[in-house]
Amino acid sequence: MNADSSTEGPSGAGLAQDLSDLAYSMEISPTPYQDVLRGGRRRRRQRRVLLAAAGTVAAAAVLGGTLGVDLSAGPARGVTVAVAPSAPAPSTPAAGHSAGTAAGTPSTPPARDPMKPVTVLLAQGTSGGKTWKAWADLWPAVDQQHALQQLQAMYTVRHAAIPQLPSATQSDADRSWQPDTDTVDLYLTLDGKRLVDDSVHTSPAPGSTTLTSTRQISGDSLEGTLLGFKGGEMGSTPVLLAAVGSDAAKVVVTWQDGSTSHPAIVTAGGSPVRWFSVARKPGQSDRSIKVYDAHGKLLLTDTTWFH
Repeated sequence: MNADSSTEGPSGAGLAQDLSDLAYSMEISPTPYQDVLRGGRRRRRQRRVLLAAAGTVAAAAVLGGTLGVDLSAGPARGVTVAVAPSAPAPSTPAAGHSAGTAAGTPSTPPARDPMKPVTVLLAQGTSGGKTWKAWADLWPAVDQQHALQQLQAMYTVRHAAIPQLPSATQSDADRSWQPDTDTVDLYLTLDGKRLVDDSVHTSPAPGSTTLTSTRQISGDSLEGTLLGFKGGEMGSTPVLLAAVGSDAAKVVVTWQDGSTSHPAIVTAGGSPVRWFSVARKPGQSDRSIKVYDAHGKLLLTDTTWFH
């Protein structure tokens, strides 16, 4: 996630390394399930290549139909029921689901069942006359004895939209399990259909001693993912889903034309890590994405997600 913020495309040896990194972020059967979970925190270099190579990825999906692409993976919040590729995600929260809680709003989180993720709606909008929604499935921390069972439950949900996703094994569970750690799956739906690309992240569980300020989560750049490239479903309006800490109270996106967007900060399942989502404004780059605390203090400025 750290590093190069240049808007110029990579070249030479840098391009070779970038393409290698991009290939690593793709799921091509039979890639081990652990690779999906480990893809999490994308480097900024990979993100730049992703923007340059989006057309290539989409073309590969159309021509071959064999790529189950995880365009990123990192921290998160979540859904409860397996969603078939053509089945709509719930517009209205059902049992075990939540529309999300705006930061600073008191709420009583539901009981945390590691086999039933909490699903929250982060944001929604329209693109090409279709309605997109950004979702987070938070799978609560699980004890090591049941880690495989949780991975298999996650697989059931994700496999419905990503047919090439390899199934989970005991060795995957042994390698990926972390104590007091939630797992978050970020994804989009378009007119109710879950898109193929998603992003898996980890997050400290409620009560964890791990500090979760925005700086500790993100360093000098926002931790998150751009979704909507595979198959070109979102065209020129990919959607950013990004994490902020418990100290964040406001996000302001300033676009090239001087207009601004103010995405809501959402929490789920009592997690100290919060999320926001915003789609690229058609025809616009972002001048900046700024995160502020409740007193108006600037916590973070990121300038490269939509360049």
